[in-house]
Amino acid sequence: MKKSTYRFLNIIYGGLCGLFTGVVMMQLWIHNNMTPAMLYMLIFDQMKIFHLLSDVYSIREKIILNIAHYVTAMMFGIVFALILHRLVKNLWNGLGLGFMFGIVWWILTPFYLLPFFFVVSPNAQWKDLTMYELLNSLISHIIFGLVLGFFYALFCMLLRRQARRG
Repeated sequence: MKKSTYRFLNIIYGGLCGLFTGVVMMQLWIHNNMTPAMLYMLIFDQMKIFHLLSDVYSIREKIILNIAHYVTAMMFGIVFALILHRLVKNLWNGLGLGFMFGIVWWILTPFYLLPFFFVVSPNAQWKDLTMYELLNSLISHIIFGLVLGFFYALFCMLLRRQARRG
């Protein structure tokens, strides 16, 4: 298999794994009566994009939220695949890397990405958030990372098997 084909399949598999993980997370959120609160959802809300799309195209905000959730999950899957591909050797390794990936995104999101996009004050501190919000968010990020690592490890084994065959 050519190196460019291998890289392309790696990106495709990362996106698929992110999409599968997004489906799992959406089911967990539906089961727990939660909605995904993602960074650019807040940005879109500030820019009134939800209202514009719902007025122009008669699309409900919940549908836009779901689409944005799946697109975000696919992007995270691709980022995971691009950054950690060489480190995923087996299923347990994928789970461990997914766990770490979830924690890293949990740390980056409220204190680095939100202030970067001016959604919240740049001087947000841990004490500004309630313990429940932090714990709930941490658990969601860890579960997302674990599921993503699991799916990606399976797809990575498939990709390597395809590469060995030619």
